[in-house]
Amino acid sequence: MKEITRDNDLFKLRLMKQLLESRGIYAVIMDEHIGGLYHGVGNMYARLMVSDGDIDEAVAIIKETEEGA
Repeated sequence: MKEITRDNDLFKLRLMKQLLESRGIYAVIMDEHIGGLYHGVGNMYARLMVSDGDIDEAVAIIKETEEGA
């Protein structure tokens, strides 16, 4: 698994995960609850991960979506 992005906005990460999965790319959000454990620490981020073989396609999809927003 490779990280394609990290953010402390879980809603945004969940939307990205749904987008990728709707295009057939399995995605996982790691460290999703880390902010609850260490509340107030600003550098704790959840990470969106995909399989090594899907990294290029996943990054392209996210990039395409962000440019269109």
